[in-house]
Amino acid sequence: MLDDPEYRRSAGEKVRSYLLNGYIPGVNLILTAETADAPMGPKAIEEMVELYFG
Repeated sequence: MLDDPEYRRSAGEKVRSYLLNGYIPGVNLILTAETADAPMGPKAIEEMVELYFG
């Protein structure tokens, strides 16, 4: 989760790699994020599915 510094660093590197390879968040890439204090629950996932695929 993003409150872990090593995980956050790794996630940032992956996003950078996606961008360099033509994947654009919100266009052809869906990104999510969560922390221990702010987990992504089922309702948020349902809303994202509806937004992008509904």
